[in-house]
Amino acid sequence: MPGNSLKDCKTQFANTGQEAIGFRFCECIHVEGNSLEDCLGEFEAEK
Repeated sequence: MPGNSLKDCKTQFANTGQEAIGFRFCECIHVEGNSLEDCLGEFEAEK
């Protein structure tokens, strides 16, 4: 579940080994304003 802010969202991926795709996921939602469903689909495809 993403955090309520870009910073909160990115924090959950810190030191997980998935920082790059996690940060991309957060930016997909918080910066680009895409839907959670679209961003999750992209995240899963990149894993």
